[in-house]
This record gives sequence, structure tokens and C-alpha cells, in this order.
Amino acid sequence: MTETWDRAAVLARLAALQRRQELWRTHDVITLASASGHARLSGVPPIRADKADPGGEGPVAGQEVLPSLAAALTMRAVLGVLHDHRLDLPFDHNVHAAQSLAWHAAVTVGASIETRAWIGRIREATRAVFFDVETESVTEDGRTCLRGTSTQALRHG
Repeated sequence: MTETWDRAAVLARLAALQRRQELWRTHDVITLASASGHARLSGVPPIRADKADPGGEGPVAGQEVLPSLAAALTMRAVLGVLHDHRLDLPFDHNVHAAQSLAWHAAVTVGASIETRAWIGRIREATRAVFFDVETESVTEDGRTCLRGTSTQALRHG
């Protein structure tokens, strides 16, 4: 990563990789353990498996998980973009400026989710370069469960 940064060079790197949806993908399977752990960290009772089913795949498979778990998975994809060596972003100047998320379907225990991320809009302002990281999370059966936009600001000077 760079100590100082060249605004024109960063803009050129962002533009060169803009809208390339095949570059950044993550894949996650929502397990009972991950859903319960996330619930516990969020301060709500964890999803519990039936004692007769120690693997937890019977009565809890298909049970909805907290929406914030899908948001956390989306952030993993965004971080893949931000840490890509081809962009060489100046993290000492990067600020997470805004986030918008739209849920289209529930995320459930047992779901296999692929999240694609790509660079959307790029804007140059007086004191910063703004760019959006767009995401879409899709289940194994092709249902879009979450779309998001993470706006980043690279401050000048």
C-alpha cells in the first residue's frame, strides 16, 4: 500500500476495473454454528438444534437467520475489493462514507450464498474521490437475497 497517493493514478486503476463482476466473489454456507455464533454476538438467543439432531441439520435447516449475518458476508466481499493489490488504495486516506442494503429474500440456515462485488460509480470531488462497491448475494437456487452499495471516500491531502 502507498504512503502517498496519486489521485489520477487511483482514478485510472478504479476505472480500469470498474463493473468487472467476475473479479471479486465470495462463497459462504450458512451453518448452524455460524448463525448461532452471529446471534450470540448480536445479543439475541442463538438458534438451537433439536437435541435429537446433534448435527443441527434437521429442524433448523431452512430457519431464517439474522439479516445482519448476510450484511457481514457482504462486507467480506467489499473488503476483497478494497484490499485488491491491483487497486493499491491508500488506506490511510480511505473512509467508509455510506452503506445501503436491500434485502430481497430471507437468508436461512443451510443456504449456500455467493456474493459478487464490483466497482460501480466513481466520482471526483474537491476534497475526495468517491467510489461505490456494489454487491449482490445470490443463493444456490438463483434467488437474490441481498443487494448493497458501499460508498468509499479517498480523502485528498
